[in-house]
Amino acid sequence: MPEYIRATKTSMYKLAERYFPELPKMKQTDFFKVPRAHSYFLTCYDHGIYLTAVMGNALLSDKHGQQWHIPIDELRELGMIAEY
Repeated sequence: MPEYIRATKTSMYKLAERYFPELPKMKQTDFFKVPRAHSYFLTCYDHGIYLTAVMGNALLSDKHGQQWHIPIDELRELGMIAEY
């Protein structure tokens, strides 16, 4: 079955924390879902973190242009993969 990324503020924060250890506490961040897409933003005073799928691969990026290809198994471990 086809799969897609599904995130909550908690799961997105846990993923971002692995790549951005200097993140502030979760209460100091905001979480947004992109309308009509399976893409998400986690923002705070000096970070803008974006998670999306590009050609079947998960991509985590920040407002400074850094990008990481996230293994699907890592997203599955965090409960961020759902089936249609």
